[in-house]
Amino acid sequence: DSIRDWVDVHMQFADESLGGLFLSPGAIAHYGPNTLELLGRGFDSGLWEKQWTGSAWTGWRSLGGDIASGPAAVYVNTAAVMAFARGSADNLMSGSSSNKSWPTIDNGWISMGGKITTGPAAANTGDGHIWAFARGTDNALWYRKSSNTGKWSSWASLGGYVGSDITAVSPNAGEVDVFYLAADRTIELRYYTDAKGWSRPQSIDGTKFS
Repeated sequence: DSIRDWVDVHMQFADESLGGLFLSPGAIAHYGPNTLELLGRGFDSGLWEKQWTGSAWTGWRSLGGDIASGPAAVYVNTAAVMAFARGSADNLMSGSSSNKSWPTIDNGWISMGGKITTGPAAANTGDGHIWAFARGTDNALWYRKSSNTGKWSSWASLGGYVGSDITAVSPNAGEVDVFYLAADRTIELRYYTDAKGWSRPQSIDGTKFS
């Protein structure tokens, strides 16, 4: 509360309710400068979205689906955002917008297979590739990667032990960093570069989290 009050006073931000009732944390991505796509899992277990158009928020709109986790969202291009979620069958589900508009309810969802036990994470590495990550039934880190033509690789395991949901980010073109809680409750990092491939798991430091 004290941090929020300081921000409100010194940065002139005010709390703003965006409405809706949700079962899981949300996800956000952008289409470019001053545009946002906000996604959340509603009480109907469907995906809901609203957009910041640069001057105002649109209303909430149902995208349907039957998802069992909070979504992940990632920028594709200035007209498209891609969404991922764990499906009710514990598979990875995906959908995407086109021209900043989403398909008719339930028509845009595609199963990407797999058997996952966490919500997914996604990153755009800026070289034409989208990466999707999740924990498998063996508690290892698994991923799929799209090609420049939009074709997805098969599921591949990076091994290790994942003790939480995952987050992923691309710091530079052709690179991706993946973070999660390790077996010893520290935050662990795996990173990929085109030049060297995947790193070994490495702890950020000795701080433990729950």
